[in-house]
Amino acid sequence: MIRTASRALLIQDDNILALKYQEGNTAFYALPGGSQETGKSLHMNLLRECREELSIDVKVGKLIFGREWLDGERSRPPN
Repeated sequence: MIRTASRALLIQDDNILALKYQEGNTAFYALPGGSQETGKSLHMNLLRECREELSIDVKVGKLIFGREWLDGERSRPPN
């Protein structure tokens, strides 16, 4: 199955908002967002993800990058 996701690049006062995740001794950062739900646009998906992950409403601008991947591929960099 081909999957798509949306991520938010949130910039304020020259700062970028990222989520920090910890796996054991390894920390990594990701932009807020997530996989697209069936029947939902990337725009609507991003609004939902920002509400869920950040408890904020955002204004969605233009799409600046797109990527599709096959189910089962890694969605984050390897350790």
